[in-house]
Amino acid sequence: MVTMPDTPAAPAEGHTVPVTFLREGVTLHAQSGITLRDLALAHGINPHPHVRKLFNCGGIGDCTTCVVRLAAEPAAVNPPTAAEAQWRDRWPADWRLSCQVRVTGPISVETRPRRPRR
Repeated sequence: MVTMPDTPAAPAEGHTVPVTFLREGVTLHAQSGITLRDLALAHGINPHPHVRKLFNCGGIGDCTTCVVRLAAEPAAVNPPTAAEAQWRDRWPADWRLSCQVRVTGPISVETRPRRPRR
């Protein structure tokens, strides 16, 4: 007999999950599988700082201006993508590109995080 660990299954694609935007103080209920960037923009939350609100890559992972800090378990989102790989050594481990993060479970995020002081 095989024993499975007591871990909750991720919601199936299409189910709604709560996503809290900490800086904005709002919790949204999103379809599982949506990117954080698409969810934010659809609700008037812009993940891009300053002038990058107008000039960015449009969500393909090239400009890195939509970076967010994840305050949740990694199981609540997809693993880092190839588009993010080139930046992993330059950012804290909990930073991701919102255009590449697909929500699969409850999560809290900080838009436009500030780099920690060294």
